[in-house]
Amino acid sequence: MRSEVVRCGLLMVERGLVAGTQGNVSARSTSGFVVTPSGVPYDSVTDEDLIEMALHGEVLDGRLEPSSEWRVHAAIYRARPDVNAIVHTHSSAATAWTERNRPLDHALVAAFAPTGTDDLAGNAVEALKDHDAVLLAHHGVVGVGTTLGEAFAVCERLEERASRATP
Repeated sequence: MRSEVVRCGLLMVERGLVAGTQGNVSARSTSGFVVTPSGVPYDSVTDEDLIEMALHGEVLDGRLEPSSEWRVHAAIYRARPDVNAIVHTHSSAATAWTERNRPLDHALVAAFAPTGTDDLAGNAVEALKDHDAVLLAHHGVVGVGTTLGEAFAVCERLEERASRATP
């Protein structure tokens, strides 16, 4: 599972869904979830760099800082037992769409809250409901699925749809 998370991060960069160290990826584990580290370029991340966290936020294993959006991941996993993987991108067209405060492909826009806050996590869960994606106002896209492949495909689909949609 850890190597799948690392591969998903690389794929986000390759497909242009993030730049630099933007975005994050996680997968549910038996103890909670593993998430990508904060501030580490995806081409440098190894399986050992991932951080294992409990659903309430305790770091269980890892030497690096977890993604600043770990609260969003934890909140979604707590609210949605059907979700096993989360991908958060900052793709250009879909992120620009969040400025319109209009749904896209059944993804609702979560109310704005500062990055890395409990408010952002709560807003994301509230807007996500039982959908497979949420647009974070002025921030990006969160896609969920039973697998990383599904969660990634959700983000890719929203980016493609946003790039073709008319305002």
